[in-house]
Amino acid sequence: QPRVFVNNILHVNYLSTRFQLSVESASCYTVVVIITDYNITSEKMVHTKPKIPGSNIEFHRAGGKFVTYRTAIFLVIMFLSILVVVFFLGRFSLAELYKLADDASVLLQLVDPFHYSLLIKPILDNTNITSERFTFSGQVDILIRIEEDTKEIQLNSRRLNILTDRTMLRRVTDPEERPHFENMMEADLLQNIELWKSVTENVVSIRHQEILIANEKFTIYTIDPLLAGSVHLLSIHFKGKIDEEAIGLYRTKYIDGDNKLRWIINTKFEPNNARQMFPCFDEIDHKALFSITVYQPKGYRAFSNMAIKSKYMDEDSDAEVIEFNTTPRLPTYLIAVILTENFLSHSSQDKQNIWVRSNLSPETTEITHIIPRLFSYFRVLFSDNLPLDEIDFVGIPDASARGMESFGMITMEENNFLYNPLKYSIKQFETMTLSVGFLIAQQWFSNMITPRSWSLFWLREAFAKYFSYMGLKEISKLDYFSSSFLVNELRDVMYADSMSDSEPLFQISLKTPKHIRLFNQKIVRKKGGCLIRMLEHFIGSINFRHALKEYIKKWYLKSISSVDVWDSFDDSINNLKMYHFNVSVKQVMQSWTRNKGYPLVSIQINRKAGIAKFKQEPFSLSKEDREGIWYIPISYTTQEENNFNSTKPRFWLTSQSPVTVSLNKNNSLSTWIMANIDQTGYYRVNYDIATWDVLLSHLHGNYYSIPEKSRYQLLDDAFALAYAGYIQYSIPLGLAALCAQNENHILLWEGTLRQLTFMKGIFPDEHSKEIFRQFILKLLKRIAHYLNYENRGGDKSDREYFKYIVNKESCRYDHEGCVQWANAHFNGSIDNEETNTEKVLGDLKGVLYSVVARQDKYEDWLHFFDKIKDPKVDPIEKIYLAQGLASTNNITAIDYMLSYISYTDDSAVHKTTKVEIWIQLAQHLQNLDTFLVMIRKYWEPTYLKLQNHADLLHKFVDNIGLYLGTKKHLKSVYELRNYHFSICSPEDKMLFNHLITEIEFKISLQESHLQQILGCFNNYLRGSIEY
Repeated sequence: QPRVFVNNILHVNYLSTRFQLSVESASCYTVVVIITDYNITSEKMVHTKPKIPGSNIEFHRAGGKFVTYRTAIFLVIMFLSILVVVFFLGRFSLAELYKLADDASVLLQLVDPFHYSLLIKPILDNTNITSERFTFSGQVDILIRIEEDTKEIQLNSRRLNILTDRTMLRRVTDPEERPHFENMMEADLLQNIELWKSVTENVVSIRHQEILIANEKFTIYTIDPLLAGSVHLLSIHFKGKIDEEAIGLYRTKYIDGDNKLRWIINTKFEPNNARQMFPCFDEIDHKALFSITVYQPKGYRAFSNMAIKSKYMDEDSDAEVIEFNTTPRLPTYLIAVILTENFLSHSSQDKQNIWVRSNLSPETTEITHIIPRLFSYFRVLFSDNLPLDEIDFVGIPDASARGMESFGMITMEENNFLYNPLKYSIKQFETMTLSVGFLIAQQWFSNMITPRSWSLFWLREAFAKYFSYMGLKEISKLDYFSSSFLVNELRDVMYADSMSDSEPLFQISLKTPKHIRLFNQKIVRKKGGCLIRMLEHFIGSINFRHALKEYIKKWYLKSISSVDVWDSFDDSINNLKMYHFNVSVKQVMQSWTRNKGYPLVSIQINRKAGIAKFKQEPFSLSKEDREGIWYIPISYTTQEENNFNSTKPRFWLTSQSPVTVSLNKNNSLSTWIMANIDQTGYYRVNYDIATWDVLLSHLHGNYYSIPEKSRYQLLDDAFALAYAGYIQYSIPLGLAALCAQNENHILLWEGTLRQLTFMKGIFPDEHSKEIFRQFILKLLKRIAHYLNYENRGGDKSDREYFKYIVNKESCRYDHEGCVQWANAHFNGSIDNEETNTEKVLGDLKGVLYSVVARQDKYEDWLHFFDKIKDPKVDPIEKIYLAQGLASTNNITAIDYMLSYISYTDDSAVHKTTKVEIWIQLAQHLQNLDTFLVMIRKYWEPTYLKLQNHADLLHKFVDNIGLYLGTKKHLKSVYELRNYHFSICSPEDKMLFNHLITEIEFKISLQESHLQQILGCFNNYLRGSIEY
């Protein structure tokens, strides 16, 4: 078979001939042809390079020699054939090529697994004379059901040494006996597996076995056909390595509080990495029961999905053999195995166990109270039918993902388990509760009900994302947390969804979640939660909660599509007969998931006639032409009604034709209307210019007559509309000025400051940057005096987080009061630092370190650097230290620090801390061109550390993009992408494309709007801004 190679290997089927191909770029392909089964090498061999892994291909260099006519004609034919193939491939987009490539590695749907009996035996020390340290051996017995007559069984396998001489296939039942087999009880099943393995008469003859490394397939071919409906037992023995690469079964090292190097053996199987620990049917639609047994080495503790069933000592290995209970039917990516040493637990009354390394145990007291409360709350909302005896929460010192919601076992970065109200601020409480709430909710929406394909990744995220905020609100009882969803989720995704790289949720086709990075992750991960929030508001909370329970009951332990979800909701609310609109949930939700982006609702008021016209159109910040019609729930109130309590839609906007509603005919020029109450609908609202003027004038005289969420919505919509050119910047900046003059609530201030942070990157020179700085400082002047810099330990109030939000910005721009406060607490002395800073709580400590570091006292900076390397310092404190380290203006110190974190291992300074340093550098480094030079210098070692930590990599790229926005920045990012193109995976290259899209948009703002923005700033600084 002819094979084509360029860099990374992909697989494309075309005209029944398999080619292996790698794409150099979306518009240019470089092709090397090697005929693997035809010898064209010279007799004069002078050098041979090693074979490409997983192939029989060698590269040879030979002396000059004429070839035969036969060989020359053959090469010409092959060259022309490759041109045809390249022309064919060039007609596809990059995403389409990846889809074609993956089709070659999809398993044939001829066999379905029913039960895995899995044994894993790790070697974690040097005492074993027959096996290398950090390796493992294993055996898996898989009961498989034959769906179609076949002589071929395909499984997935990656980097495993399969002992093919020990592979056995046994017939368990004939087709007519299958119903009896499937009704067999679990205990009988496990007993019979051992019985079936001992019977020799039922052994099926294997013709041969094939391992395709490139396709990650292990195929068994039988002599006689396996009949449809029959059940067989497949036994495979294998060996593998426990690498530090964070996929499959891997190891993580850390320095404990006693300065001892320790290891955690962990698993990361999502999306398709279980194949790296055992041969399996590693696709989302193959669900089976799992009975897992793990050899537990001395000094370690083993965890898996279920509670321990039994344990006994193995005298040969001096290890304890741990047998776990059998799981319900699960896909392979939800299976987990962990081995830890020196971990302590806190257990709740409901057998919810929290495990962290011993020196952090005192900081986990708070979460032991939060987890049971979240479980209780979710069980009331969803159902009480989780088939779990207990659940383990394990804090990983340097986790490869934000968290893994494996069935019965949740792993998270250990930072997210820590909260001490005497040390940390309310922001850490929010982060911790949201993180654990999201993963607990996934036990229902990802584990009990699984998607049929990875294209529904957004749907499983949607419910869990929304309910994590519901859980936070229930646990905290703070007003701010009832609205933080607007700032943290809705604002972010609406900006991403209005850019040119937006995609409809329904069309985001993911063969596996690794392809999520071909699309904008904010849309995939956040948009669904916003749509679920909108769904609850337009059908009503009572209907929503009833339908939710019915949905979970109907699809419990099954696989679903998005249509199944919406149909289930329609059936439930139709039975209640409490929903009075002539549109179905399915109609509404499909319009939002199948259209790109979201709509803009424009409202024109005719005050003389007493009417308002509502019209929809697609909204875009990128000036592209978009199409789409949405079913839009329209809620609104007027000046006369002044009813902001009901978010129920008053009518539906379902076409491009305008809808006219009657207002009270009082002929008042001050009449106003506000739509999309509490921003519950996923759309923007624009008003005619007269109505904008009336709204600003009304706020100027009666600021608090409009509720906080609605004030925030006006601000958020106004900035987006100004960016898109619908209104002048005097409107959003006028709202910001009103906020500065009147606002004493956190939501509006956080919204205003995030909008201004978004604008930060567009200022091209020192003069415009200074105007921007003066504008920020004047905005903050009143509120900075209103809030002081002191914290009250244990105070979980909105005010404490409010204080952090405001003071962080005022200190970033060297507000005089902030500098005085920082110097008073730090006192410029390393010796006094421990005593003075203990009065500063949580996030404000990071602000304190930042101000001190900017004064360029190198001995203080070195003190911070020594502390961040100290394993005894807790990981939250290291996040605060990162803010200080990144705030210095000493380029030599920054280069030294980046060299250290890029080329040293992660045992003392974890990857999460290293990423935080980069993010803080982007925020604080005055010269962003220098920052980009540093990225280019250290990108390769940084990327190699993060390439298997998708969440951290996304956080890294996404956050640095907040502060870039000039042509010079764009050129540097292009150079960075092209310079390091060869080392990045195809998915990670797309992260740069998202970053480039955002920078190009900010450049367009600079070219079109900069002078208008600076004019508004100058007017405000002169005290003459118009509302």
